[in-house]
Amino acid sequence: MRQSKWKSLLAGVAATAMLLSLAACGGESGGNTATPAPTGSTSTGTANPEETNAAWIKYDPPIEMHFGTNYDPNSAEIAALEKAFDETLEDNRWTRYFEEELGIKTVYDLIDPVDYDQSILLGMTSGDLPDYFRMGNYSNLQSMVEAGVLAEMGPLYDKYASPLLKEIVESEGDSVFMAATFDGKLYGLPAKMPSTNSYTHVFVRQDWLDKLSLERPTTMDQLAEVAYAFKTQDPDGNGADDTIGMAMDNNFLWQAAGIFWAFGGYPNGNMWIEKDGKLEYANVQPEMKDGLAWLKSMYDRALISREFGSNDYAKGYEEPVMNGKCGLMYGKHWNAFTLGEQMAEDQNSKWVSIPLPVGTVDKIQIPSDVAVDFSMVAKAEAEHPEALVYMMNAYVDKLFGENADFDHFFTDGDVSGIWNIAPLHVLDPMVDLQGYRDIVAADKAGTLDQLEGPGRGFYQSYKTGSQYYWLMFGAGDSCFRFVDQTYPDQMLWNGFVGAPTPTMAERWSSMDEMLITSFTKMITGQEDINNFDKVVEQWYSMGGTQVQQEVNERVGK
Repeated sequence: MRQSKWKSLLAGVAATAMLLSLAACGGESGGNTATPAPTGSTSTGTANPEETNAAWIKYDPPIEMHFGTNYDPNSAEIAALEKAFDETLEDNRWTRYFEEELGIKTVYDLIDPVDYDQSILLGMTSGDLPDYFRMGNYSNLQSMVEAGVLAEMGPLYDKYASPLLKEIVESEGDSVFMAATFDGKLYGLPAKMPSTNSYTHVFVRQDWLDKLSLERPTTMDQLAEVAYAFKTQDPDGNGADDTIGMAMDNNFLWQAAGIFWAFGGYPNGNMWIEKDGKLEYANVQPEMKDGLAWLKSMYDRALISREFGSNDYAKGYEEPVMNGKCGLMYGKHWNAFTLGEQMAEDQNSKWVSIPLPVGTVDKIQIPSDVAVDFSMVAKAEAEHPEALVYMMNAYVDKLFGENADFDHFFTDGDVSGIWNIAPLHVLDPMVDLQGYRDIVAADKAGTLDQLEGPGRGFYQSYKTGSQYYWLMFGAGDSCFRFVDQTYPDQMLWNGFVGAPTPTMAERWSSMDEMLITSFTKMITGQEDINNFDKVVEQWYSMGGTQVQQEVNERVGK
């Protein structure tokens, strides 16, 4: 079987029971016709989806597809695109590609980006839904399915999705369909994204470590001592007691989730893990207590802010980093944007990403959903729901297939996010990691200026002054060095992804708020950490028992 240009780069990626090999055999971008097929059919005449197994067809006469979108046509992203290339939201390289290649003209029905979900629901009740639109609120999606206003997409995906699209969408397992599946029927096509977005990283100022003659921490005890040194030994050299040990905000179960991973606790949004054949909510597992105890010791030693419980990201992270008063923080790889800005202002500072320190576990596991940005849906009366599948086929071919033009359709020079201006998107989960691997290989070979694909975009952004790209994807101490060491072997996949169960819909907000409030009080000493078991009992009594039963019934356990 022929390998796509993109997939050939992925040879050697380890396969696991939950992760299909991304390199075992490359996806055939075009289907088979009477003669060896091109990527898609571009024959003239009225295209009949029932009579072709090509990756896509060209509609003749052309069709219009009206997409509901919350995309702001006046956004900075669109402004940059228009300034650089004279392209707009409705007239750009993606919309032109779909029109030229598939005979599909994209028309956007703009929806208030602030109240998108509410506007969609109002459209359902008024009968004024767009033909095709994105759904990321799966509770609302369930309501629409129950109201009978959406087309079933499962049979269309099964019949028309190209091998390459299926390979990308299903590469991390079939739970990618769970959120948009109701009563065994699929109503939304998943916009697959890299699950490596779920990683938490540790960032540290190497210049402060060097100044204080400290080694990079590999354990949580060592991390605490680095924080203590940063707090007490004047690493910024101004003679004042004005530095902090470690940055932290009120979203610590997400932003600093890696603290809990070090002790075998796995908060990661709505994370469900399997124990004794049943799914249980991760945030109420006994391993969480060790992470809370570590944070309490940091609080007691004044190594995290006394106000962390009320600080948002700007107050808890951006402010101390940009003021040069912080040298240690947990965060996602995109938090490197803040650190890069600080390094640009202070040429003496040097932030690096280090592997996550361990506590009571020998090996860190990374809890993650099989990442989906949203699901593409079609209203029941839409004329061409199959066209969504064809568009996805064409989309992945243009980025990852044998006809790929990645450097034109993903990013272009200083203009990033071009992949996101299409009416839909699907990304190979390896896209970021492959960019890192390409940079490492090119750095060793001395060929960085000859890079292609995602690595080229990352490197070019770095060359133009965006240091944060090197902190995320560079050949040295970057975030994706740790990803490369652990993905996919150390991933812990979420056992439940989907619309809220009945009890979740009714009580989840108050249940989750109770946990966060109690956890915060335990860290600050307002509540005895030994009350953890009682808090868990309270969570179960508030509805946790019913939720757990409903979740297991939903997944068939």
